[in-house]
Amino acid sequence: MSAILSANTVMPTNVYSQYEISEVLSDVWGEHAKAAKRFHDHSKVETRNLALKLEQYKSLGDFGSRNDLWIKHAVPLATKAVTNALAQSTLQAKDIDLIISTSITGIAVPSLEARLMNLMNFKDDTKRMPLFGLGCLGGAACVARAHDYLTAYPTHAVLITATELCSLTFQLDDQSIANMVATGLFADGSAAVVMVGKEHAKYQDAKLTVIDSMSAFYPETERIMGWDINQNGFKIVLSGDVPALVQDKVPNGVKKFLDRHQYHLSDIGEVIAHPGGPKVLDALAKALDVDSSWLRHSWESLAKNGNMSSVSVLDILSRTLKTSIDSEKLGILMAMGPAFCSEMVLTKRVP
Repeated sequence: MSAILSANTVMPTNVYSQYEISEVLSDVWGEHAKAAKRFHDHSKVETRNLALKLEQYKSLGDFGSRNDLWIKHAVPLATKAVTNALAQSTLQAKDIDLIISTSITGIAVPSLEARLMNLMNFKDDTKRMPLFGLGCLGGAACVARAHDYLTAYPTHAVLITATELCSLTFQLDDQSIANMVATGLFADGSAAVVMVGKEHAKYQDAKLTVIDSMSAFYPETERIMGWDINQNGFKIVLSGDVPALVQDKVPNGVKKFLDRHQYHLSDIGEVIAHPGGPKVLDALAKALDVDSSWLRHSWESLAKNGNMSSVSVLDILSRTLKTSIDSEKLGILMAMGPAFCSEMVLTKRVP
């Protein structure tokens, strides 16, 4: 067992409506602008926060230039999210035993969590676990790996930091349907989560405990989602088959997971799910046989913040923790991403 003490999300201060973003991209895409706008209008995204001023996206440079911008903006954003999450947990940086970081939108060596260690008062023997390549799966995977670690080290505390600046990956010369969909969905943000093991002094203060985690890998789905890398950085790979995969794979995966603990889907009281996009959320509701209201935090996050890749499920976790409940409630925290695969975390929330 482990527990989540806090979850905090921070977005860049540049916030734009979907209409404003579509208008700027229309200036670049010319004859393809109408098609792009149609995808954007159906994304259910209302506003997005971006690392740069909107006009700056017309002149994004090569991979190196974009990555420099990623480091410049990711470090302070992550620092703020971590500072907030630590304050909410009432722990300090020096109390953390392991930092797990994830991002799919930039590369840094030393990695992001090492840069945070140079800015904050972490112990010099703090362990680090940077994770790359997980994409939208990343936030859920971090929670799962933190739980695995805390099961082995029940007196320890873990900090998770996820930072994504998806807007810096926009390829404005790519007029594929996948890219038009992506530029209408993805956005920027950073999230931090603090977790502790069952024998930690703060465990009893937690409002949400983690019971178990499970990974699920789906063979021969490599080109469903991911990046192709070119001179301008990360080029989106995104198949229209994602919703069908969700409906096909999720039911059996969830059943297998719950069977471990002699639970049934009817025992689950809440779902903390990465939003993906509107078609993915609709498919997930069908796969779990639940009303769309069960995914209200996912829909809210998508509308207000867009798809922030690994950050989104942690934003939805933060929103969930802010809602009150009258009695104990079992839940599933889950996300799907490149490979194609999924991560599931079984949770219990207490009043």
